[in-house]
Amino acid sequence: MNTDQWSGFLAAIPFIPNAIAFGAIVGVASNIAGLTLSELLFSAFAVNAATSQLASLEFWSGTLSFGSVVVATILLNAKHMLHSADLWRDVKSAKKPKLFLIGFAITDSSWLCCKLAAQQGKLSASFAIMNAWTLLAVWVLGCSAGFSLGEIIEPKYLIMFGASSLAAISMAALAPKALKSSIQPLIPGLVAAFVALLAMMFSISASVSVMIATLVGAVFAAIRHGN
Repeated sequence: MNTDQWSGFLAAIPFIPNAIAFGAIVGVASNIAGLTLSELLFSAFAVNAATSQLASLEFWSGTLSFGSVVVATILLNAKHMLHSADLWRDVKSAKKPKLFLIGFAITDSSWLCCKLAAQQGKLSASFAIMNAWTLLAVWVLGCSAGFSLGEIIEPKYLIMFGASSLAAISMAALAPKALKSSIQPLIPGLVAAFVALLAMMFSISASVSVMIATLVGAVFAAIRHGN
């Protein structure tokens, strides 16, 4: 493991509790919806996004058609294409296989890690790949853990206390690192996290809460970017 890869791995650590938290929510919801563990793991690896995976559960429950779920997933994951495009200037010299690995695994968390690294002049393709794929692996493990714990612990308690606490720990771990460069990239995420927790306090389901929070965070980020 070279220096850039090690830096990418270390940068992912503050986001690990958050990935586990939301992975657990998706795992619990998938268990309730009747998915098998293998179906969940395939979805976690291929989709790699909480909102899209929660939306896809509507297909499994028979609420939406397959085509509707595909369209919803594409729309919800469209921001990941913007993330990849935003990193292009720093990784464009990499070979195509590396660019594919970055584009496949990049999410909100790994994009933020890369942006913070870019501000410090430390971003490279090796950094981005290690960071994104570390978080993808943790995401898959988090979904699996949530699926298993959903059979033992009452889902509402797992989501309200365990997952929410892990998300808070993740934000607390990330804040000092961000403050050394710029806290600006954190603001939309903090707004989204607050909205999600607020929605859950009003007994709105976890899946709907995450979708609402994602929409609010995306709109807030777009307004700030426009300004």
